Amino acid sequence: MNPARLFFAGLAFLVISTAAQAQTYIRLTGSTAFRANTHSAIRNIMASGHTFAYTGSTFSSANQSIFHGTVGGNPVIIKCSWSGSVDGTNTLSNSVPIAFQPDSVVGTIAGQGSIATVTTSTSDTDVSAPNVSMEDTFQNSTPFNTNPLTETKVGVIGFKWVVNRGFGQLAITVNTIGGSNIYSTASTAALTVGMTVTGPNIPTASKIGSIIDGTQFTLVDSNVGVTSNKNAASTTSGNACVAVAPAPFDNVSPQLVQALFANGRVPLALFTGNAADETLDVWATGRDPGSGTRLITFAESGIGVNSTVVQYQPTISGGAVTSHIPWPAGNFNGIFYTTGNGGQTSGGNLVTSMTATTSSINGYYVSYMSTNDAVTAINGGAKELSYNGAYYTLDRVRNGQYPFWCYQHVAYRTSIPAPEKAVADTLANQILTVDSPVLLSSMRVGRASDGGLITPNY
Repeated sequence: MNPARLFFAGLAFLVISTAAQAQTYIRLTGSTAFRANTHSAIRNIMASGHTFAYTGSTFSSANQSIFHGTVGGNPVIIKCSWSGSVDGTNTLSNSVPIAFQPDSVVGTIAGQGSIATVTTSTSDTDVSAPNVSMEDTFQNSTPFNTNPLTETKVGVIGFKWVVNRGFGQLAITVNTIGGSNIYSTASTAALTVGMTVTGPNIPTASKIGSIIDGTQFTLVDSNVGVTSNKNAASTTSGNACVAVAPAPFDNVSPQLVQALFANGRVPLALFTGNAADETLDVWATGRDPGSGTRLITFAESGIGVNSTVVQYQPTISGGAVTSHIPWPAGNFNGIFYTTGNGGQTSGGNLVTSMTATTSSINGYYVSYMSTNDAVTAINGGAKELSYNGAYYTLDRVRNGQYPFWCYQHVAYRTSIPAPEKAVADTLANQILTVDSPVLLSSMRVGRASDGGLITPNY
C-alpha cells in the first residue's frame, strides 16, 4: 500500500476510535412525575461502578441529579434537571438553556444527597440547552410545536386525586412503649377511627400513624404496623402529638373538579351532599403551567388544557397552612401565567401542601398528582380520592376502567448527534421493557391523544 494512504488510513482509524471513546453528555429534563422511574432506568443502563449525586433529601424526588459512568462501553455523563413535562418540551424544542449540575459534582457509588443546587452566579455552573426530555404529554398537546421532536412512547403512568391531611387538629399526648412501635394515650374521648396522628415520638420517616381500632384506638405506624390498646403501660414520657380527622368525602367527578378549578373554591357541601357543610370550603391547588401532570389532569377531567384556572398558594408553618392567596402571576422559562393560574413547580412541593392541616382556611385542599408523589402524600396523611367512583389500580389502568393516565415519552431533537441518540435510545428501551410503572406491552387499551377516547388494543 502507498505509505501516504497507509498513514491516512491509520489516522482515520484513530479519529474513529477517539470519537467512540469521547465523553457523551445527556442533559435530561421534563417530567417530575416520572423522575423516580427515570433515575432507576439511568442506573440500570450504566455499567457497574458508576457514581451519582443529587439535590434534596431523597434520590427519587431530587430536582437535579448527575451520573458519571459508561453506557455500552462509552463514557457518559447524564445530568437531570426536572421542571415539568410541558416546560421540558419547551426548553428542548426551543433550545432554552437551563441549569444543570457541573461536571465537578461526582458523588459516590452509593449516591450522595444534599449537594448544592446550581445557580447562574456559580463559576462552575452548567447552563445549557437540554438534549433529551421525558414527556407526560404528546408535543402537539402543548403550545410548543414550532420545532417538531422525535417522540418514543416508552410506558404509561397514572395519576390520582387527593385531599389534604385534614381540617381540625386535636392535641394529644402519645407514649411510646419501651421505645418500640407500640403507643398509648391517656385519653381517647375525642379520637375517632381514621384519624392520622403525627408527632416526634412516632418512629417513622413521615412521623405519621393512624387510628384503626374504634375500641382500643390503636395507633398504627404506617411503615411498621403493630400497636397496643390505650391501657398499655408506658415506659417513656409522653410527647405532644396532633390527631387530625380526614376529609369527609371520598370521590371526585369531572363536573366537581371543573367547577372547583374554574372558581378556586366551592362549598364542601357539593362534595358531601350535606347541607351542614355549606359554610365550609374545598379549595383548588396544584401545579404550574409547565407541568405535564397538570396538562393531563385538565385534558382528562374536561377542565381544558388551555384553560385559565384559580389555584391557591399556601403559606405553611409547623405542618399547618397559616394563610393562602391565589397564585401570583409570573413566568417560568418563558411560560407566562396570570394571577391564580400558577402553581407548584414540582410534585414534591405539592406533597408538602397536601400533608398540611388546613384549619386556617376553613376547609380542604383538593389536588392532582402522579402515583409516585401520591404515595408520599398519602404516607404523610393525605387521602386518596376515587375518580368517578373508581380508585387507581394497575389492572384498572391496563383494562380501561380507570382513565386518569397518560403515555410517557422519551423525546429529542431530530438533529441529535449519533452518540447522544444512542444513549437516549438505550434509556428508552430500558424504560419500555423494565422501568415503566405500567409496561406498554401490558396495556389492553390505548388512546390517540392526551385525555382522548380509550379504545381496546385487541
